[in-house]
Amino acid sequence: MTEEIYRNLVCSIDKTAPESVHLCDFPKADMAHVDKELEANMDEVLKIVVMGRACRNTANIKNRQPIANMFVKAPKELPEYFADIIRDELNSKKVTFTQDVKDFTSYSFKPQLKTVGPKYGKLLGGIKQALS
Repeated sequence: MTEEIYRNLVCSIDKTAPESVHLCDFPKADMAHVDKELEANMDEVLKIVVMGRACRNTANIKNRQPIANMFVKAPKELPEYFADIIRDELNSKKVTFTQDVKDFTSYSFKPQLKTVGPKYGKLLGGIKQALS
């Protein structure tokens, strides 16, 4: 089918064209039309979506279940067009870009009792209390 279309459209007009579409060279990209900023933004979107899906998997939240807000730690905020793509891909009502994640993170430390117990024995209670 492709051959027939090629012969009817191209070969009928250009007699010097290759005999088959499969003998033609691939077209060359025009670097004047390449948008580096768009590529960089889409790379960021891809990274955010991959990490967002990993977070959803870790939390056992299926992608079909919408989430209210997705917080993204990033040095700069992406334009709204790209935030829309992230919202669609992660099924989120809102995407919030932030540089400070202190409000969203918490740390807890628990001693490895098998390691700390034999070494520190009686001090284990104080160590547990200091870490909590």
